[in-house]
Amino acid sequence: MNAPNKVHIGLLSPEGTNSDHFRNLEKLLPTEIQLSMEGLQLARTSRYELADKSDAIIARAKQLVTKLSLQGLIVTRAPVAILNPGLAAKVAEAVGIPVVTAVSSAIAALKAMGAKKTSRDDALRCTDERQIDP
Repeated sequence: MNAPNKVHIGLLSPEGTNSDHFRNLEKLLPTEIQLSMEGLQLARTSRYELADKSDAIIARAKQLVTKLSLQGLIVTRAPVAILNPGLAAKVAEAVGIPVVTAVSSAIAALKAMGAKKTSRDDALRCTDERQIDP
């Protein structure tokens, strides 16, 4: 159940959620945001193992959204979105809340900066070059 006056956002990672990267993300969030993270354990040796995983991601997203009454969902890692075209829209349709991926966020940021067209390569490069300071 959501804490009063908080927006509850979920995060699904294709691997686990124990990295320092996620701890740094939590430090950046305003106090009004409650973040719940789960790892999907989808990739073991190669990012290409993430291909054709839309159905598995959608199933886990439905479970997480139902269990935690989420108001938004982030599916991390650009390779997940690149190797599963249309993933954000498919998940959003299945769970009924806003969903973003690394690629959809990067494309939105590039468009906001005035880019006329973006390719998946541009979005991936933008995502990979982003730095988060501890």
